[in-house]
Amino acid sequence: MTFDQVALRCKLTICCVHRWVTGILRHMTKFLCSQDHGKWCGYLQDHPDRQVHGESFEELEIKLR
Repeated sequence: MTFDQVALRCKLTICCVHRWVTGILRHMTKFLCSQDHGKWCGYLQDHPDRQVHGESFEELEIKLR
């Protein structure tokens, strides 16, 4: 295998990985949360007007799904 063939194969692999990671990031849900006096509050980044509250981070995470 020549150097050019190896370089092309690596370039194609990087391109495929980039598409895969970009696809995953596009489907990830982003949320913001904070803790105050032991209680958790959070909202989805796309819906800041819909806040939810929980006694624990796990409860908050379930409510945000």
